[in-house]
Amino acid sequence: MQANTYTQIKNFLRPVFKFFDERMIGSVLLVLAAIIAFGWANWEYAGSYSALWDTNLCISLGQYSIF
Repeated sequence: MQANTYTQIKNFLRPVFKFFDERMIGSVLLVLAAIIAFGWANWEYAGSYSALWDTNLCISLGQYSIF
């Protein structure tokens, strides 16, 4: 009985996994990030969005650093 249920679930989810293959996931995440950034930049708290872009980031190890 469990093998039959597993097969049914697998057959049901196969088109979902085919739709969300690796290339599709990357595209969806990129569009989602753009929508979030657009909304955040035009929200009443847009100052925090600007502050994020004005933040300096430095990766350093001892005297060596990447700016």
